[in-house]
Amino acid sequence: MNDIRQLETRVRAAMVETEQRIVEPAGLADRLIVGATARSSSALPLRARRHNGWMTPMLAAAAVVVATAGALFAVHAAQQRSPATHPTPTVGVSPTVDLSPRPGPTTPQPHPSTTPASRVAAPPPTANQIREVMKSTEEIGTPGEYFAPTGHPVTVDDGRGGTLTAAIGSRTPNADGHGMVVFFWHDATFISWDSTTEATTTDAIASAGSGEVRVTYDNYATHDAACCPSLPPATVTFQWSGDAVVALSAIPSGVYMLASTGVRPVEVRLDGAQPTQANGLWAANSVLITGGSLGGVRIGMSLTGAAQAAGVSTFTVVGDGVYLPGGSSGSTDPVLYLGNFAGKPASTVGGSYSCVGATLTPNGVPTRQVITSKGIRLGDPAARVRAAYGSAAIFEPLPGNGGIDPHAGYVVHDGLYDLVFKLNTQNQQVTGIAGGLAPLTPSECNS
Repeated sequence: MNDIRQLETRVRAAMVETEQRIVEPAGLADRLIVGATARSSSALPLRARRHNGWMTPMLAAAAVVVATAGALFAVHAAQQRSPATHPTPTVGVSPTVDLSPRPGPTTPQPHPSTTPASRVAAPPPTANQIREVMKSTEEIGTPGEYFAPTGHPVTVDDGRGGTLTAAIGSRTPNADGHGMVVFFWHDATFISWDSTTEATTTDAIASAGSGEVRVTYDNYATHDAACCPSLPPATVTFQWSGDAVVALSAIPSGVYMLASTGVRPVEVRLDGAQPTQANGLWAANSVLITGGSLGGVRIGMSLTGAAQAAGVSTFTVVGDGVYLPGGSSGSTDPVLYLGNFAGKPASTVGGSYSCVGATLTPNGVPTRQVITSKGIRLGDPAARVRAAYGSAAIFEPLPGNGGIDPHAGYVVHDGLYDLVFKLNTQNQQVTGIAGGLAPLTPSECNS
């Protein structure tokens, strides 16, 4: 600002000096011209005469200088009042375009992740491990019948850094192509089957998402032949709950052909995982109980067939639909029995009873063990049930409406059947175990 004003002052001073020099000529030629002009009595004043000659370009040049200075002053004042967002080109000079690269937006630099690295999924079972487990699974009451892989296994992530694997096993030797069980592994550890009862035909297994496997079965109506199921296929999803494989819906009875005349459920067990049994006789030191069987006695048998399988002379009805054994196994502790006061009626499967059970007598001394496939025995603490079955064991409190013999306890769904654990009044000890046609509660199938 000050520089422009000083420039304007110097220009004005120069103009004044120039004008003075024009009025007072300094050279000899100028003086002669002035004198001659005065003597000629010309009407034009000297200043006008000089304006007609060389004075005009000088004054024009001076005017340009002043105008330029004024323009600079105006531009500067405007910049002071409102700073421009872009550089203003200098007056009379073409603006210069800056083609040099300009820094772009700053790219955020990646920071070290604070999220823990994802767990690497544990390996599924090998083909050899699958074969070994299936070879160790046998039909109850049919020694020499075991299972072999059919089709390809399906492995899904369990949503927790591990894997869930399902594989179909078909009984072998096999003449008709029927009799199948789905085997489940968590990582490389065998967990359970879809049911302890053979399905007639398992069509397919497939992934249903993280931690879930979908199983499709043939579904039979009454009087259907094994070759020709007439009902739509049944699909059941099995889910890894974190400690067990749980069916999200019940397996229909048609999967086992239980509505067909003369068909009896075929149950399986893992050889070596249960105590040795003397052909399923109830007099054995250890008797296996499942959702559908007690020793060699299976739901769906007649009373006569059950007596033969248990090794007793007969079953005698006592109370409301309860059958107690006669002969060598009678009047012992625990009490082993058959029942009809539970779940679906026995006619559903064509037999004479709908449940099997064992119970401790007050202050009695057990003479044998009754044990499940996961090693839970009569008299065990209730905490062992939770530890063995995990979330598959569903607690049912004491019913509020009473009943003949109410109990709190745990229910484990097993396909067509339920396995229940009856607890004492303090809910601390297993005093009874029963298996029967689903749905079954701890207050049902009592002795």
